[in-house]
Amino acid sequence: MITQANIRIKRGDDCGQPVEIVDVDGKPFDLSSVKRIDLHAKSIGKTVLTRSTTDDTIKVTDKKNGRFLLHFPHHLTQTANWQRAEYDLQLVFVGDLIHTVLEGYLNLSGDVTALPDVGEPNGVIVTNPSIKVTITATELPTIDAGNALDNKSDPDLLTIYNLAKI
Repeated sequence: MITQANIRIKRGDDCGQPVEIVDVDGKPFDLSSVKRIDLHAKSIGKTVLTRSTTDDTIKVTDKKNGRFLLHFPHHLTQTANWQRAEYDLQLVFVGDLIHTVLEGYLNLSGDVTALPDVGEPNGVIVTNPSIKVTITATELPTIDAGNALDNKSDPDLLTIYNLAKI
């Protein structure tokens, strides 16, 4: 089962979306076997943005604990003319096994203040709560599976669980 989550982005702002991958027991998923992480978004059939660990637009912040950050710099959306784009996020494992773990919509809200382009940002401002993605053993046979989730997660995380039966 794929986790569903919508991400809100303010047009022309620098923002980041934290994501955390866990197994069905709520234990962190080690990203060591992941070769890259890719996000693609389309609006009206046209690709409007891509993010990837290959170009550091997705930054792994804690490999052992399955945490990474989707980076949306202001110049990416400053002149965008779309408002809603469907996206999916895939993990590409060593051996080229591809697994989609997250999907939803990027919602681009309008910006009231028009500012001139100031170039690349020096950092990432995290504007959204973290998304927690649960991977089940039936999706990836190398993951230890459990019977139920322990829903005692970090209160700052937006916890979105896939409760797929194993």
